[in-house]
Amino acid sequence: MIMQFSAVKIGVASFLSVLSLSVAAAGITTKTVNASGFGPDRREALNAALVEAVAKVRGLSVANVQATARAATSSKVAVAGKSLGMDTSHESGFDATATETNGSVKSYEVLDAKEDAQGRWQVKISADVSVYESDASNNRRRIAFVPFRMPEEQSPAQAKRYEAVAQRLSLGAVDYVTSTRHFSVVDRTYDGERLVEFLRLLLPDVDRDERARIGNSSGTDYLVVGDILSFDSKESTVIVPYTKEKITKSETNATISWRVLEAATGQVLASGTIKKAYPSKDVDVARQIGEEIGEKITDIIYPIVTLDYNNGRISLAQGGSSMKVGRVYQLNRYGKVQTDPYTHEPMAREEIPVGKVRIVSVSPKISYAEVVDCRVDLTGMGPKEYVLRALPEESGSRGARKVRKTMTPNW
Repeated sequence: MIMQFSAVKIGVASFLSVLSLSVAAAGITTKTVNASGFGPDRREALNAALVEAVAKVRGLSVANVQATARAATSSKVAVAGKSLGMDTSHESGFDATATETNGSVKSYEVLDAKEDAQGRWQVKISADVSVYESDASNNRRRIAFVPFRMPEEQSPAQAKRYEAVAQRLSLGAVDYVTSTRHFSVVDRTYDGERLVEFLRLLLPDVDRDERARIGNSSGTDYLVVGDILSFDSKESTVIVPYTKEKITKSETNATISWRVLEAATGQVLASGTIKKAYPSKDVDVARQIGEEIGEKITDIIYPIVTLDYNNGRISLAQGGSSMKVGRVYQLNRYGKVQTDPYTHEPMAREEIPVGKVRIVSVSPKISYAEVVDCRVDLTGMGPKEYVLRALPEESGSRGARKVRKTMTPNW
């Protein structure tokens, strides 16, 4: 029996939510730990001690890895219908526990081994365990983008078009969120290939240090899902008066809904719908929409906040391609935190518009803005005292107080 894995299969996605490998890594190091194990004989007690040593270093139960791997790899593996010739069945000699411990423990020393009156053995060891350590970026909140769902009833040609739209939506959102450097982004597009890479690390001929990467499994904090409700393109011809010249105009009307879910519970933390007309019929419009979704998500979780003010310029805690030189933002000053009267949870924070700023310089991690208009003294500005928001499509009254809802307040 051959298991088929595809990047969009739900079964693979759920498996990889546990076995997801982190993108950023600093390398493989060795840690020395003491551990003990019990068993009916000396060998079983030693094996138990080795497993305990690995679990101490990784904070992960090797038995859980073993059970999951065996359940998912009962025979040969294929991705996108193509067999990779990897026979990982238990009958063929593959044993996840043996691979896990032997591949992670570089060396060990038996400190003590003794048998009690009932014939039960206890073995104490000192073991050098290989561990895969990520860099500081792995401490960021992890967010995964699931391919947007398409309408169910459609022709083969429409299905192909909608598939291209879904790919570009995810690409635009992922690129924007990644460029902010606030998240660790988990890309679900190549889940099948990543699963195969995980399984390769379990094979007996893989270098033992490389197997330490298995212990770097991490789930996601947020899942971004969505639906393509409509994506209709049309062309119209306009005749210019007097010259009688014919001009063809293209337009795409799109309606895309999105939601941010808490991965552990499925709770909807934020949602929205983009319904707009774009002056193009190309499916690449979907990438622009994806960037807009990425911007909205970032604005909810990690809005652009100020760092300091010096010589007429404001330092901002966001850079990269998400920041555009010349773009003008509304500058708001944070006010008091609003509390839900029923649950007593912080639900929103007051924001008071004080002026406008323009982006003048952008680096990978930080950007700078000049003050266009401001009615307060910014001298002595502290970190996260002010926040930047996109200019409203319709300007409200001058000095009006607004309350912005944020998803995870940390005030």
